[in-house]
Amino acid sequence: MSWAFWDHLPAAARLEVELFPAHVLNRERYPVRFEYLPVSENGAARAAEAGIPGLLACGTPVNETEGLDFPMRFIAERLRCFHQHGVPVDAVGVGIDWLHSKRGRQLFQEDFLPIRSWTVRTAACRDALIDLGVREDRIIVGADWAWLYRPRKDLREWGAKTWASLGIDLARPLLAVNLVNLVWRSRSDAKAEMASALDCLQFRHGFQIAFFCSECRSGEMFDFAAASEVKALMERRPVIVPNLYYSPDEALGLLAHVQIAVSARYHFAVLAAIAGTLPVCIVRGHKMRGLVEELGLAASCTIEKVDAAKLVDDVLSADSGRSKSLETLKLLRTHMAVRAMNNLAFFRMFHPDK
Repeated sequence: MSWAFWDHLPAAARLEVELFPAHVLNRERYPVRFEYLPVSENGAARAAEAGIPGLLACGTPVNETEGLDFPMRFIAERLRCFHQHGVPVDAVGVGIDWLHSKRGRQLFQEDFLPIRSWTVRTAACRDALIDLGVREDRIIVGADWAWLYRPRKDLREWGAKTWASLGIDLARPLLAVNLVNLVWRSRSDAKAEMASALDCLQFRHGFQIAFFCSECRSGEMFDFAAASEVKALMERRPVIVPNLYYSPDEALGLLAHVQIAVSARYHFAVLAAIAGTLPVCIVRGHKMRGLVEELGLAASCTIEKVDAAKLVDDVLSADSGRSKSLETLKLLRTHMAVRAMNNLAFFRMFHPDK
C-alpha cells in the first residue's frame, strides 16, 4: 500500500516518513528519495514548527473497532502539532470507519475535523465523514492505494520454490488462511469452528492448508499467534508460512500459487485479488464489509462468529466458480485502480508546483 502511494507521488515531492520499530524487519529497501525517522523522534512536531504540511496517508486512521488508543489517539497527538501551528494536513487515500462512541466522535471533532481535505476509499467512507461533520466539498472518493501497486519483480518462481520447501505440492489445490487475534483473542468458539472447517476442507475436499501472517509482529495479539492457536485445534496440522516481513512482490509471488485465500485482513484480501487469487473474507469491521460489498466477494462469517459448515460451503462455492469470478475481479481491479488515481486530487490542487 505505501509503495503504491510513494510511486504515484509527483517526482518533485519529498517526504519525511515516520517509521515504527518493526521497519527493521522489512525485506525491501524503502525509496531513497525520502527521509525516514523513528516515530519516537516526534517528527510531526518538528515538521509543524517548520511549517511543513502534513500528509495522512494510507490505512484506516478513523477507527475505534479495536479501541481508541491506536490508531486514533496516536494520530491525534500528531495532528494536534500541525493544528496548533496553523499548518495544513491532507488525508490521502484513507479508510474511514463509522464512529459510534461519544469519546470517539469527540476525539474526531477535536483533532481530525480540522484536516483540510480527504480522499477516501469508498462512498461509505465519505458518508461516515459527513456524519462526523466534514463538509462534502472537502471529500473525494478514491480507492485504496494498493490497487495501484505494480510489481517490480515477478517472484512466482521464487514463490513456487518456497511452497515446495514447506512441503506443499502445487499440483494440488492450496488454500491460504490469514487470521488475526487483536481484541478477538478470547473467541475460542470461533477458533474451534475455524479449525473444524479447515480440517473438513483438508480431509473431504483435498485442499492443502497454509497459514499466512499478513502482520508479522510477534505477540499474542497478532497473526502468528492466531494461526498457531487454530493449528493446535486441527487434526491434520497445516503449515505456517515463515512469519517474515515480506515485500509486496514476495507476497504476490506466494499468493499466485493459491486457489482460495481466506482473509481476516483487508490488505491480504486485496493482495490476493491482485495476485489472481479469489478471496473469501472473514468480516472484521466496516472496512472489510465495504470491500466485500464493492467487489462482490464471499463473506463467509464474521470474526466474532464463525460457522464451520458455512465457511466450507462458501470456500467450495468460490472454488467451483473461480474462473468466472476471477474474470470479474480482474475488471474490478482495473476499476479500482482508476478510482485510486483520485487519491491525490486535493494534493495537486494545493501543491500545483508538485
